[in-house]
Amino acid sequence: MQYSKLQQNKTENNDEFMRELTNLLNYDGDEGWAMICGGGVGEMARDSGPNILRALERFKYWEDDVVPKGFEMALKEYLGKLPSASLHCHNLILPFQESLKGIVVRSSEGRLMEKEILFLCSKE
Repeated sequence: MQYSKLQQNKTENNDEFMRELTNLLNYDGDEGWAMICGGGVGEMARDSGPNILRALERFKYWEDDVVPKGFEMALKEYLGKLPSASLHCHNLILPFQESLKGIVVRSSEGRLMEKEILFLCSKE
């Protein structure tokens, strides 16, 4: 999906789907992520797995917002009040799209390695 959007010159700056996709790709580690969507445009809540679980466990604190706002928007607002893993820097790994000269082989197994681009957070 990302490659297709990039071919259409879509970026995080001009396409909401690309913004959301990049956010999902930024979740790092073994904790995972979750996205809960409704049927309408903009009805989506997403966050790291631990934050989604924390919010659902604390449903009693935001359940009164569900009827007027809808479940997804009430959840999204409550997630915004929690300390989020998304406030921390995450690394982003993308598949490499162009061919490289030469082949990289794992010395331990003799198998080919995948080519990827890794964006690391600045240490500044």
